[in-house]
Amino acid sequence: SPLLLAIQTFKQDQKEMDIIKELIKNYADLNFREEKTGFTPIMMACHLNTEPDALKIVQLFVIIDTLRVASTGNVDAVDTINNTCLHHAALTNKLSVVKYLIENQKAKTDLTNGDGSFAIDLTMNADVEKYLS
Repeated sequence: SPLLLAIQTFKQDQKEMDIIKELIKNYADLNFREEKTGFTPIMMACHLNTEPDALKIVQLFVIIDTLRVASTGNVDAVDTINNTCLHHAALTNKLSVVKYLIENQKAKTDLTNGDGSFAIDLTMNADVEKYLS
């Protein structure tokens, strides 16, 4: 999908952020899943971008959702190994994204992935671990 590609290749450029914003605004399928990994656009944002950029992109899904009729996508949706967005944010040690997903998107902290791991089990960051405990 164009949205997944734009997020995956995002390199901190305002022009690229504007493209992502337009794709979200213009009804890109926010529940589309990448075939091999099962990543949704919001999972891709949590997993592949730097923390400040990931947070900006994740926030775009919510901000623009207020202008749309369609849903931003399910933050508790799972990829092919049953990781949620929260698992991806914890795995990549992005505290601000973890907080945002829980506080603003009501991401569930009690979901396990295919290995039986909670998001807290995947982080290597003491601050993320402390927040999730």
